[in-house]
Amino acid sequence: MADIEAPAYTSERVDPRWYRSSASDYLTYLFHVAAYRFALRYTAGREVLDYGCGTGYGTALLAESAKRVIGIDISDAALAYASASYRRSNLSFQHVPPAENSPLPFDDHRFDKIVSFQVIEHIGAVQLYLSEIERVLRPGGYVVFATPDRTSRLFSFQKPWNRYHVTEYSAPQLSALLSPTFADVDVHGMTAAPGVIEAELRRTRRLRWVLLPLTLPLIPEALRRAGLGAFKAMSEARAQRQNQPQRAYEFDESAILIGPHQPNCANLLAVCRKMEPEGGMHG
Repeated sequence: MADIEAPAYTSERVDPRWYRSSASDYLTYLFHVAAYRFALRYTAGREVLDYGCGTGYGTALLAESAKRVIGIDISDAALAYASASYRRSNLSFQHVPPAENSPLPFDDHRFDKIVSFQVIEHIGAVQLYLSEIERVLRPGGYVVFATPDRTSRLFSFQKPWNRYHVTEYSAPQLSALLSPTFADVDVHGMTAAPGVIEAELRRTRRLRWVLLPLTLPLIPEALRRAGLGAFKAMSEARAQRQNQPQRAYEFDESAILIGPHQPNCANLLAVCRKMEPEGGMHG
């Protein structure tokens, strides 16, 4: 296999090579893996789309039991790495343009199940994104979304302090957004065991205060993005994650908790079913 240059580090794209460089990165990685493991109950033996697959580690996990999985992403570098790193006969990766720019390159009702993790908060044209997911999903099929829980990260009036995030949702907001398009919307919270989640909550609550001047509602979007970009560049330069050693921590995936009405959630998981036409059943 030819060597593929790894995509540059970014906190927006979780990569197993870097996940032990800090406790926060490790917990973020565990949340991502737990979301994919949660989705396995819906994807086994099915035709699956992973919308926003990144470097492909979660897509490959789904492919271990799915009939077929296609991972799509907007990053050519991430897809090249995924294609070189994870190879199965039932697994493929494909580039797609941003959701605002064009429809998905798949026929109607192409997939039994769809997962889209840590994507919806990036989308401006969110109704187009949802309608395209609904279009390529078979009637009766399920889609699982994962996204940050704004309740633990932001004041009620505050714009996201992540410059790539357009909108972050609370559980009621996410349910209200998804319910017009899908049936049986069920929103779960993702947190971690006591003694693990507290450090992450302190980190995000500190950021909402530190970055509040850039994230007030009246701040122009261009200024918000520029200011947050400069702050992030300085933070990542100090961290130098790519050069940090892989560390051991006293918690693992068993610390992740998923369920309804969880307190202190870092993320939300929404399970939605596509409505079926009257008079017909489609598995």
